[in-house]
Amino acid sequence: MAHMYDDNPIYCSTCGRESDPSARFCDNCGATLESQAVAPQYAPGMPYFDQDARTVEYMGFWIRAAAFLIDAILLTIVRLVIQGALGDSIPVTLFNVVINLAYGVIMIAWRGQTIGKMIVGIQVVDANGNVPGIGSVILREVVGKFLSTIALFLGYLWVAWDKDKRGWHDHISGTYVVRKSRADRTR
Repeated sequence: MAHMYDDNPIYCSTCGRESDPSARFCDNCGATLESQAVAPQYAPGMPYFDQDARTVEYMGFWIRAAAFLIDAILLTIVRLVIQGALGDSIPVTLFNVVINLAYGVIMIAWRGQTIGKMIVGIQVVDANGNVPGIGSVILREVVGKFLSTIALFLGYLWVAWDKDKRGWHDHISGTYVVRKSRADRTR
């Protein structure tokens, strides 16, 4: 059988699928992959790792809700300033919707965090633990969150039941929300 990955492939202990040696999560089932060589070394931008257990700390519903609330307050202030300056009209309302979408997409594609996520110390990452690419972010923030919302917010509540604390928008885009290390939060 030919290997997909030539450099010492690793296999998911949950589903058995061969994975890229640099991946932290299985592409097939999303389980955390155990390193067969050495423990991952900390570098700026990496999610928080418990070095003893070598696991990523997934973030659940309530801490995500706190980050959302902080972002909602900040965006409401921006909207009120814009409406105060330009008045209340349909173009201003559409402009506010664009600002809300652009804020999430730009911040997560740039840092993996919105201001609310920075304050509570969480980060959106891809399966390799990196800041997701712009395509994944658009899929997560626009398509995934739209679907999570129109299904009576079930896609957001899914975080409470999912073993990796992922909402529908995370599953759709292949992202995870993890704790960011304290040392890295100050940068």
